[in-house]
Amino acid sequence: MVSTLVPSHHKDLLAVPRTAYTPTDPHAVAGSLGVPRGPDGVWPPGRVVVMNNPALWEGQMHGFRHQHLQMEVRIRTLQTRLARGRELGPFLR
Repeated sequence: MVSTLVPSHHKDLLAVPRTAYTPTDPHAVAGSLGVPRGPDGVWPPGRVVVMNNPALWEGQMHGFRHQHLQMEVRIRTLQTRLARGRELGPFLR
């Protein structure tokens, strides 16, 4: 299984010291580290592989920036509606 983990959702992995991670097969994924995992109800037996992928990171950052811009547009739209409501307030009473 391959996935991206949100660190705040997996504090158990953050608690594992870096020294517990060992290099994985250098021919499969160069520079990746792994830590064995046992059955604990969430993780299947096997290995969790951690790697730093600049292209993946940049893709995630692009997504975050896009979501941030969408939120800014929504906030500005809401601010405009609220300001319009305050301007019309005395006339609506």
